Amino acid sequence: MTDTATRREGRRGLSLAARILLIAAVLILLAVGAAVAITAVLSQRVARSAVREDLQRSASVQASFERQRYQRLELISRLFVSDPSLTAYLSEAAGLRATGSILDLLAERQSDLGFDFAILLDPAGRVIARTDRPDAVGQDLSRRPFIAKTVAEFQAAGVWREGHDLFYAVAVPVAQDFTLLGYLVTGFAITPRAAEELEEVSRTDVAFLAHAGARSRIVATTLPAPAARALQELLAEEPEALAGDGAAPRRLDLAGEPWLAQVSPLEDAAGGAVGATIALASLTRALAPFRRIETALLGAGLAAVLLALPLTWLFTRRALGPIERLAAAAEAARQGQYDQRIEVERGDEVGRLARAFNELLAELREKRDMELYVTELSRNLPEPAPAARAAVEPSEERSVLLMGVELRRHAGAKADGDPRRPLERLARDLRRLAHAAAARGGRLEATAGHRALLSFTGPSRALGGLAVAGELLDGGGGGESTVVALAAGQVISGPVL
Repeated sequence: MTDTATRREGRRGLSLAARILLIAAVLILLAVGAAVAITAVLSQRVARSAVREDLQRSASVQASFERQRYQRLELISRLFVSDPSLTAYLSEAAGLRATGSILDLLAERQSDLGFDFAILLDPAGRVIARTDRPDAVGQDLSRRPFIAKTVAEFQAAGVWREGHDLFYAVAVPVAQDFTLLGYLVTGFAITPRAAEELEEVSRTDVAFLAHAGARSRIVATTLPAPAARALQELLAEEPEALAGDGAAPRRLDLAGEPWLAQVSPLEDAAGGAVGATIALASLTRALAPFRRIETALLGAGLAAVLLALPLTWLFTRRALGPIERLAAAAEAARQGQYDQRIEVERGDEVGRLARAFNELLAELREKRDMELYVTELSRNLPEPAPAARAAVEPSEERSVLLMGVELRRHAGAKADGDPRRPLERLARDLRRLAHAAAARGGRLEATAGHRALLSFTGPSRALGGLAVAGELLDGGGGGESTVVALAAGQVISGPVL
């Protein structure tokens, strides 16, 4: 038994308070972790949704930006060619091939009206003069889709690609007296400033690409330098990475950062793609506010854990203190130490347990005291004389039953006014006990306070003792009692029910 108890003690491990503390910490950490995880998942969804909305808005802004550019260029061009004096001068200078005078006129109007380049063509599509390349006089541009559509339809609008440069361009006819003199092409260059204007409105980064065969080159962008270099490298390594109609956003990894990109083609007057506009939104930037929320939530959770642990420990120790004392008292009671009392002034389950334990200890003390009392009395009984024993035949030898009775209702009686009343009740119960014993062949040997010693002789001693006990329990003895019997040299103890 000792080894078994030792092994059990060794397996106990953590105390109940430590287990409750550990469980509380784990539950708080799980709650915080779950909150952070759910926030992270929802943040990803919300951020992606917001980015897609920004990209859609950027595509709409780009289309509106292009229309405004074309409308402004058409207005500038028609204002330019509607001046009769300028038209006459242009007609005379073109006939005389006075390219210098025409270039001066175009440069003057470029400064006044704000376009970035201008080309004057004859009705066949050959260059009379152009501001970006003064030496290109006589160049035949009629095979270019933009000029071919202009010649066919007398006007055109679209993106003009010149090498790696892109322009929003518009072509209008130049006429005098219903005679076609040629065509005027004006354009706005697609520059970083245009990209910045789009970014201000759409709240996304923008990159303009110019297609040169199978390769693409960034013309203007608002991307940070590392991301711009990464995008250019991606286009060089995977020319088809951004090919397609651009209906759905695409995920790109630029300089170790995730981006979503929406591609919109830049078309010339004939509908051919000469470049592309890419609206880019950084997922890292979109998630930054949510990351701050997650960080704050995680910090609050850790602070809650750090605050909850000492509070939980204090509350647990306070709540489990009586239980620990009860456990210690139970261990002591198991070793026979009944002289203790647990003071718990509480109305909950712990208080009820303490009160029940105190009552149990009181019963054990009474049982122990009665056993000691009866044992001591049995030791002090006079031995029968040897001569008498010799005179008695073995067949006539009679046994004696000693029965100790504990009148328990008098063991802890409290004064209820007159102190004589408890004494009167005790005397009355003792008289009833003596009468009941005498009626069954026994007698009252001695009393000590609320304890009495009865003796029975004869073969029916056991029945007589039990009958007396039953009468006491039925009310004849005045209340509950504990009976301890000593018979044939063997002590039999316990409550009689």
